[in-house]
Amino acid sequence: MAKHKAVVRGICRVRQSGDIELNRTKLSCQADSLDCWIHDRRSNRHHSAHGRAKIIRTYGSSGVGGSVHLAGELLKMKANLSMVHVPYKSSADSARATASGEVELSFPGIPGALPFLYANKIKALAVTSMKRVAMMASTPTLNESGVPGYDRYGWYGVLAPLGAPKDVVARLNAAISEVVNVPEMKGALNQQGLEPQTNTPEQFATFIQGEIAENAKLIKLIGLKAE
Repeated sequence: MAKHKAVVRGICRVRQSGDIELNRTKLSCQADSLDCWIHDRRSNRHHSAHGRAKIIRTYGSSGVGGSVHLAGELLKMKANLSMVHVPYKSSADSARATASGEVELSFPGIPGALPFLYANKIKALAVTSMKRVAMMASTPTLNESGVPGYDRYGWYGVLAPLGAPKDVVARLNAAISEVVNVPEMKGALNQQGLEPQTNTPEQFATFIQGEIAENAKLIKLIGLKAE
């Protein structure tokens, strides 16, 4: 998949930052933060005679092989954690599982997590993007929480069929870019955890190819196989 070249023409995209959430009943240290959680889990490992961790924690996602699953695996590698992946059917389901205590940690998108956050059933520990999210400005990034270089987020884009006239694509790009940056529209998107990031069709196509290459590399590193 990483070898495929520009099978579609990109028009524009909208970023959705994922957030990391924790069941409130699971945290044993006093600091309600992700770096505290990581330290807590490392400190309470049970080791075998060879010094390797035997207890494996759990994290939830919206499905095997999806972007949220890969986000969890990347956190495992960068933070040197042992966690078992538990897939659910949606982000909302993984947030619900975190709230009920089925899993310790989850990576749902902000829209699916909002009902549980508002009900104070889960705690947003960090966002997975490099920059903080406007609607959750007080929530740090993973990069700020002891996992340097972490930057993953979901996104939505508008695509046109291969071979679409360039002038049509350019007009669509200009129109969509204008609409999503209207203050009222931008504010509505921000309230759902979405942040418009407009660019040119060529820049979007390059971004997609970069995403494919990065995901292919991560999939290979974790040994994920197609089922």
